Amino acid sequence: MSATDDIPSVYAALPAAVIAFGQAQGLERDVLLNAAGLTEADLADPDEFVPYDSLIGVWTLFAARFPGRPMGLEYAAVLPMATFGALGYAVRHAPNARAAVQAYLRFYRLVDPFLGVTVTERDGRVRVSLEHEPRVFALAEPLEMIVGITVRNARDLMGREHAASLVAFPHPARHPEAVYAAFFETEVVFEAGWTGLEFDAALLDLPIPDADPGLGRYLVAHLEERLAQHRAKPVSFADRVAIEIEARLAQGEVTQGDVAGVLNVSPRTLQRRLDADGLTFSGVLDGVRKRRAQELLADGALSVQEVAYLLGYSEPRAFHRSFRRWTGSSAGAWRRGAR
Repeated sequence: MSATDDIPSVYAALPAAVIAFGQAQGLERDVLLNAAGLTEADLADPDEFVPYDSLIGVWTLFAARFPGRPMGLEYAAVLPMATFGALGYAVRHAPNARAAVQAYLRFYRLVDPFLGVTVTERDGRVRVSLEHEPRVFALAEPLEMIVGITVRNARDLMGREHAASLVAFPHPARHPEAVYAAFFETEVVFEAGWTGLEFDAALLDLPIPDADPGLGRYLVAHLEERLAQHRAKPVSFADRVAIEIEARLAQGEVTQGDVAGVLNVSPRTLQRRLDADGLTFSGVLDGVRKRRAQELLADGALSVQEVAYLLGYSEPRAFHRSFRRWTGSSAGAWRRGAR
């Protein structure tokens, strides 16, 4: 089986790595492949694309077989940067941390089609906020894995003394405090209004030890080619729906009929195709609004009322209710925290 153009995909190296991790925990390879919906042939070339859902399948299996174990952090502790292919090496050979962050921001969609990354720098601090699709938040362990890998890679590149100064998760603590303290070696906040980490902005200008900038430039050029190829492919149907929603938000209320018309399908067909991915139109609309709200509030150029208007809310109170539902915080308080 190979990923088709309208199915979100990832490099085969990623499910191959998580499957190998599952084997190390005692699971049969055939069971893991079945959970991923993959065959051995799918994993033969680590640079080929396979369906993104293969990862969700394996993490769902982990949740069933290892309840209570910090599988996300255990995996983050052993996953090598090389698993991320050219992107991992481009980050490793960037001349300094700022260039490494810039490379990651430009190319991370090649590794994870649903990951959203926002970096804000204010008052001498950098916040890296992460977003993902609902299943990752529901499982929680892959979300802890993503944050864990980000912190571990930064530590490996820059040295242990340059680790994050704060880590935040939206869910309650799933494991004893000592587990998180041992991994992150910094303050960890749960049930926060965001997901990600913070660190001192001065670290951005530190050189990366033993980097080869020439190799880094070659890898960035290679990634630019892959990115151009990736963008040339049609996005998933759900992504097309999200794109059309975002394009119409400032015009007022966005209806399923409006978007269906632009995509040349009936409203019923639109919902049927979203159903196949476990999504609803209202859920996609809500996700687009949440992401854009956090981006606009973090930017700081617009008032909360202006943000509400740009998201298609006819009056601010409805926006405030939605934002509190998304984050557990008021828009004003979230903005102050983002700074």
